[in-house]
Amino acid sequence: MLILSGLTLCAAGMVQAQNKAPNILFIMSDDHTRQAISAYGGFLGEYLPTPNIDRIGNEGARLNNSFVTNSISTPSRAAFLTGQYSQKNGVYTLVDQLDRNHPTVAKELQNIGYQTAVIGKWHLGTEPAGFDYYNVLPGQGRYHNPLMIRIGDWNEGPNGRPKTTEYGGHSTDVIANEAISFLQSADPDKPFFLKCNFKAPHRPWQPAHRFHDLLKDVFITQPDNLLDNYDSKGLYTQQLRMSMEHLNSNDLKGRAIPQDMTRD
Repeated sequence: MLILSGLTLCAAGMVQAQNKAPNILFIMSDDHTRQAISAYGGFLGEYLPTPNIDRIGNEGARLNNSFVTNSISTPSRAAFLTGQYSQKNGVYTLVDQLDRNHPTVAKELQNIGYQTAVIGKWHLGTEPAGFDYYNVLPGQGRYHNPLMIRIGDWNEGPNGRPKTTEYGGHSTDVIANEAISFLQSADPDKPFFLKCNFKAPHRPWQPAHRFHDLLKDVFITQPDNLLDNYDSKGLYTQQLRMSMEHLNSNDLKGRAIPQDMTRD
């Protein structure tokens, strides 16, 4: 089961006049468990704190009792954009597409004068609508030297498929740099809505090369449910293929699994 977390919605830029619309920067990380965010008291924060995320939570708001409308990624993305349940926006599964004519928050903000953009992971099948600018990953995208689809290139590739541009580096760096470029080029006289969607830390786990040895000498205590066999849970959870015992070479990047993380 895919769960989207690490969602941050912040008003970037203080409202300086009573009637001035705030800038909105929406930051999303993918499959980001609260256990890995120290602001939420996650145990992994003991080993690798997240001070920048914590600052957003400390200066804004933390959602300590929130629930998703549909816990797999594509429907969650559609829910964020439309404010609707799956039976209303038509996106139930990973392969459903969001109707470009459907109302979204981007369209509503665009209609009242916002400059709108989405950068990074899109994963909704159809061309982004309601955005003045986009530069998005095709499908799940890739971590290293990612391909991205710029606005205007959606139907410009072979056989009418999207034309992609390759960017050097790790996707997190590329998406962040593209987002910063948009902010730097935005019209200062108009408010902006930027949806910045990172691919990380979605499986397969492939950090930037500079982080490969970040926790090299750190022993992380394993949680009791690391290798849960799901015997006491529903049939669907027993059929999932995203648990630790289903790690493959792409996930591990050639690294061996410690003996106590394997199952007989």
